[in-house]
Amino acid sequence: MIQKGPQIRQVLKLLRCSVTDERRAWAEQKIGIELFPKLSSYKYVLSYMSKDSELATGGINGKLCDEGRLLLPKIEKDQLEIYRVKSLKQDLILNTQFKVFEPGEQCVKVDYADVECVIVPALGFDKNNHRIGYGLGFYDKLLSQVDCTSFGVAFLEQELKACLNVDAHDRPVSTVFYF
Repeated sequence: MIQKGPQIRQVLKLLRCSVTDERRAWAEQKIGIELFPKLSSYKYVLSYMSKDSELATGGINGKLCDEGRLLLPKIEKDQLEIYRVKSLKQDLILNTQFKVFEPGEQCVKVDYADVECVIVPALGFDKNNHRIGYGLGFYDKLLSQVDCTSFGVAFLEQELKACLNVDAHDRPVSTVFYF
């Protein structure tokens, strides 16, 4: 069992940072080829704006946005609120605290019940599809409030060989795609 904590998070961040630029480009291309077709039946898809060394979601977000199906989270107090985004160039603002782009004021808030599918980031996933994130619980809270399909996306290096020690509030994702 892997205990969640600052040490494992730091190791996973370093592993993710070690992914070469060539692999990153390949992974971004593959996410569009392998994951995007699985999203075709969902009216709205909640994705995320990648940051730092995370697997890039720009391409898949662009396609979802062009089709009018993109939802993105915004950190409000201690949870994620969901907004419909119509333009990646005009609708996003930088959250300077978390260094991630989020929906701006012009975006319309969406009820959790309208979320049909979630693309979930993580520092790592175990063989039971449990995730380890940054430790603030935003996605744990979100996944406990939506009843829908959830896809984890990660680099091959983020696949944990041992199981995570999970808490009662931890929710696994439906499927993990490794690139």
